[in-house]
Amino acid sequence: MKRNLQDLVDRGRPADVVGRAGLRAVDEIFEAYNDYRTRGTLLATLARRLAPTRRRLLAALERGKKNPDRKAAALCKDVLKLFPCLWTFTRTEGVPPTNNLAERRIRPAVLWRKNS
Repeated sequence: MKRNLQDLVDRGRPADVVGRAGLRAVDEIFEAYNDYRTRGTLLATLARRLAPTRRRLLAALERGKKNPDRKAAALCKDVLKLFPCLWTFTRTEGVPPTNNLAERRIRPAVLWRKNS
């Protein structure tokens, strides 16, 4: 998602408005998650800390659905469909906010397919 948001910023106006709002949220999410992991706070504390970020991101995505840039509007619509799923890491212990582990696990199969 971060890559997609950066693409919107790189497209310039009017898409960059959505991209910048999303990237701010991503930064806040990872800062809070890293604090949660290093300080060993409760998951509920993480969820409370991210509640304002969640609301701001939701509002930005809702506004983004009406963005004149079609790519920005489409990204917002797609993300909104899955918005509750993005926050599973704030409700379920042991779930990271990224899919990095899954990506690493399927990487050998992807490379095998690419080279065969």
